[in-house]
Amino acid sequence: MRRITDNIKAFKINCQPEEIIQMAEDIIAPLSGKIISLNIKAGQKVEEDDEALIIEAMKMETSIYIPCDGTIADVKVNVGDEVEEDDVLATLE
Repeated sequence: MRRITDNIKAFKINCQPEEIIQMAEDIIAPLSGKIISLNIKAGQKVEEDDEALIIEAMKMETSIYIPCDGTIADVKVNVGDEVEEDDVLATLE
């Protein structure tokens, strides 16, 4: 007879790190606003919690941080661009 803990162990064994990294590839805008600072460029190596860019909304500045170590594959915004919530700002490899 299988127990619930057997299923949990099976899930942990089957969960590959690549699947977790896959989920963190895009840097997403958490709110609508204007890009006022861009600290990343394509090909740049970055570390988790590096400041990627700053969005200004309603005269408040919000820093957007890198979610995991990697290399910036593509930057989809420029300083001065208006972005909407959930827009892809950049892509990590």
